[in-house]
Amino acid sequence: MKDIIKIGVFLLFCMASTVFGQPPSPPASVSIDGKTYFRHGFNSTGAGLTLQTPREDVDSVTITSSMRYFVMPDPRVSPLFDVENLPAISNVNSTFNWTIAPLGHGAITSTPSNNPLITVQWNMLGAGTLTVLEVPSVGQACDGDHQTVMPVLVIARPTIAFTPINTEYLREECEDDITGGHGVNIDMSVFTQSAQVEITFTVTKDGVPYTGFGGATPIRLVNNRLPIIFTEYGRYVFTITGVTDRISRKSSVTGIVTTADDAHILHVHMLRPVETGPIFRIPNNF
Repeated sequence: MKDIIKIGVFLLFCMASTVFGQPPSPPASVSIDGKTYFRHGFNSTGAGLTLQTPREDVDSVTITSSMRYFVMPDPRVSPLFDVENLPAISNVNSTFNWTIAPLGHGAITSTPSNNPLITVQWNMLGAGTLTVLEVPSVGQACDGDHQTVMPVLVIARPTIAFTPINTEYLREECEDDITGGHGVNIDMSVFTQSAQVEITFTVTKDGVPYTGFGGATPIRLVNNRLPIIFTEYGRYVFTITGVTDRISRKSSVTGIVTTADDAHILHVHMLRPVETGPIFRIPNNF
């Protein structure tokens, strides 16, 4: 008789899950450690971006990056869980089975690994999946339990080069007056899977450290070009220190070309036509 009662209670619990309907829709975003995590598939502008990114069917990350992921616990199983109190995980009445495919694509580096909030380091280029299944701490699973699967694409770090590389005077301009600013678009070769790319660099002018561009680093590349406004004549040397796209900015990874010692050094010489001044002489006075 006791066994019959147990079965009856268990069936009632599973039926209740169906009778009372689906759990409320989770929010579009949550705040964890001062950062905003968007529900997969929802739009976000990302850090420092001016253009809204499209809905991403795949989570794109750069190789070797460590990313945190959060799954919303079922509120019917953990009704006292407070999503406003993240990253503290309290009043969660479940554990979470996270799996990564294919094998070796990534590794869960957080401890413990069965929390709703985990850290994954991505170690293999290519497409894979991150899967999670919530398992209540007490009771048994119902036939209606289901797992959540998110596709992940691990891409190479972005790189940048110049065309041509290491040319002493890549760009010379002869302008009568650049006090109002003279714009120069410096062509680059950027290798990335994102159209939104920024570079960081240091500058010297005539051999002296120069901050005349207002310290505007990083600067957004426009159609694979570095747009610079010059207001002074001189010989400038740009040393590119890093390049990031919207994916690698999220992953806190920078890429830089390293095939040659000077491959990331750019020389620009701004010239102006010389106006020879008047001749001065001693006048003939009588």
